[in-house]
Amino acid sequence: MLEGYSRLANGVIFQSDLKCTMKYDENYIERSYKDDAMFNIAYLRLGFLLGSGVKKGSILDVGYGFGHFLKLCKKFGFDTYGIEVNQHNISDFAKVGSFNEYYDTITFFDSLEHFESINFVENLKCKNLIISLPWCHYFSDDWFKNWKHRKYGEHLWHFSDKALVNFLEDKGYKVNSISNVEDCLRTPVDENFNILTVVAEKVI
Repeated sequence: MLEGYSRLANGVIFQSDLKCTMKYDENYIERSYKDDAMFNIAYLRLGFLLGSGVKKGSILDVGYGFGHFLKLCKKFGFDTYGIEVNQHNISDFAKVGSFNEYYDTITFFDSLEHFESINFVENLKCKNLIISLPWCHYFSDDWFKNWKHRKYGEHLWHFSDKALVNFLEDKGYKVNSISNVEDCLRTPVDENFNILTVVAEKVI
């Protein structure tokens, strides 16, 4: 295992000190959420969500950025809520959400890997959970060291498909779908799957 990282028994890899040093300020948001690209991804995500059998209802998007996905969900009839560290104004298309409330669906698109602790997933109140994040194959220490998504101080947690399934099952979810659907826009890395997306159902 690369120095500075550890692995749990379920296969999840994490930054050993679990300290986030990235500043999620206006500049970060501007770099990360380009309008054209994010609306394309938002359409893809919503289509995948609906194609996976998720019904319209209340939806909480965690790490919504400027709200591209929530705007689209609102347009298609969802009751929309969001959580974002910078709390950009979403009052025109969504309400500010809370982990203490129930939602039919909760989404983590490129956000779960940033949390200093992820055990709170066990206590989420929802029927459906959608997670997209970088697909960590960990072929070798050298591969991991040079991997584009290994961002020390920013991406604190890393998952293969098996590790994410194990983690979610441990937290009371049944995984119904595993895919790399976002790769059609975000492209594979070195001919390997780039973005891992799972749809899970709360069973406990």
